[in-house]
Amino acid sequence: MRRVFMWSVLIAIISIPSGLYLSFTQDIPSAPTIIALMTIWLCIIFVFNKLRRAVS
Repeated sequence: MRRVFMWSVLIAIISIPSGLYLSFTQDIPSAPTIIALMTIWLCIIFVFNKLRRAVS
């Protein structure tokens, strides 16, 4: 059960920012947009690592 949750979170982490990025790149992405996406990515990865340590 826990492994299924981990995989679904991982898929969401990969797919959501990728989808956002693709929707932004239809126009020429501005620097603030890219910086915001990077910040969101880093926050998600940080939280994911915290959760993974808490689980294990």
